[in-house]
Amino acid sequence: MSKWFLLPCLAGFAVAQIQPTFRVGTRLVQVDVVVRTDKTTVRGLTKDDFTVQDKGKPQNIAVFAVTEKSAPGPNAAPLPSNVASNRMNNRGETAQTATVILFDRLNTPEPTDQANARTRILALLRSLKPTDKIAFYSLYDSIGVVQEFTDSADQLAQAATRLSAQGASGAADPLQTALRDALNPTQPLDPVTRVRTTAAAFRSIARRLGGVPGRKNLLWLTSSVPLTYGSGSERRSNDEAEVATFIRILSEANIALYAVDPRGAGSSFSQATRDTPVEGALMPGAGKGSVNVVASQAVNTLSGTQGMQKMAEETGGKAFINVNDVSIPLREVLDFTEATYTLGFYVDDKALDGKVHDLSVKIAKKPETNGAKVYARKGYLAASVQSPAAQQQRATMTELSVEQLDATSIGVMAASAPDPSRPGIHRVQVRVSATDLQFERRGDKWSASFDLGLASETGGRGGNGNVSVKTINLDLKDDQLKQAFAGGLDIDNTVPSPSQPARLRVVVQDKVSGAAGSVRIPIAPK
Repeated sequence: MSKWFLLPCLAGFAVAQIQPTFRVGTRLVQVDVVVRTDKTTVRGLTKDDFTVQDKGKPQNIAVFAVTEKSAPGPNAAPLPSNVASNRMNNRGETAQTATVILFDRLNTPEPTDQANARTRILALLRSLKPTDKIAFYSLYDSIGVVQEFTDSADQLAQAATRLSAQGASGAADPLQTALRDALNPTQPLDPVTRVRTTAAAFRSIARRLGGVPGRKNLLWLTSSVPLTYGSGSERRSNDEAEVATFIRILSEANIALYAVDPRGAGSSFSQATRDTPVEGALMPGAGKGSVNVVASQAVNTLSGTQGMQKMAEETGGKAFINVNDVSIPLREVLDFTEATYTLGFYVDDKALDGKVHDLSVKIAKKPETNGAKVYARKGYLAASVQSPAAQQQRATMTELSVEQLDATSIGVMAASAPDPSRPGIHRVQVRVSATDLQFERRGDKWSASFDLGLASETGGRGGNGNVSVKTINLDLKDDQLKQAFAGGLDIDNTVPSPSQPARLRVVVQDKVSGAAGSVRIPIAPK
């Protein structure tokens, strides 16, 4: 297949942020770390300044990388209209960090609470600066995407300003319409549905942020943590298991959770049966109308502030309760993205006992780290990629093909063009980042295997789950592997030309690790 329409725009696409080291019989555990004083993020630290402990035992740091938000990404030309990438936008820019704001209407069920949250969220979005890199999603029965973190924040701020002035009436552009729909009131759903939908949303967001370097933040705007059995004290162990599942989904993707109750000061009293102090219940300068109160929560329940705090602390984030101005948490979160240290260590398969291992990161004492704190996830599930626990979290190719969010753990770029020699046929070329695949040494070659799926989307809607899948098996010699790392792997495909404008969903999933990448490309009608 001719590569003229794809290759010129791919310079630097396959360059990994962290060059992999392949070891048979081991698992690489990576921890994203932020080191901050009261005033600033500490830069300039080296691998020797860190100590990583797994269950109290120091580990050899085999992988070390630094990502700075202000550092320019790889230079790339703007992408042609028939080319799309899951790691760069159409201007050829790659993200150095990622911050997602998720307005959770599913777990903020009261109409009055949703109305209060809507007012505060619009104020938050109006405060965005052009340099802010944030995504805005909404959750009800599924994730609704208003804007991605690769898009311009000032456009979202302008849409919020127009929506605030016009309300639900008046003409609206597509972005304003998407924002209005994301803030519309919803009806309460049953607890089982809430738990299942929230877990699925977290998994989808984890796949979306999996291939982004640097600090990954999720600002979860919610009034509650969904639990199947509610606040019954006799089901405490069930509640803890569900909260642990939420934590594990985010932790394994190195996503720091910032749980924010967007209803404002005093709202947390609705569930109270006794007063319990909550750390950070009052943020300094929390905006006009803030009151100095002690947040309350139901006894023995993780559905309120107690659960929010636990999830935030375990993932290296923070809970914000009784805050009237939700732009304050966002500014703090964005400050944490200035510089991120990624530390990686290998764990032998025999040490993968299927249990959650405590992680701790310590920094060397030196002038620049005086008074600094370390922010990182607190644990990881010590299980192999083939374990039942890992398999349970793995998405199917059908699920990946209909997801609204692009997965990024495997870099994918795709292009389409009509086949001049075959009317009614489109050529589709897919480039896969080889550095993101799981290779294993077999004899004198490196072996890997992944599934490649193609699914058509028409009428502006998502796919129907009909995905065509083929398996790509690789056996590369050393020089071939080096070449694949440098330029990626190209796979040629053909699909029937659609009768109307459509999009093609391209999905790649590693057969061993389950890591996935996906992207959508437009296909012109025949």
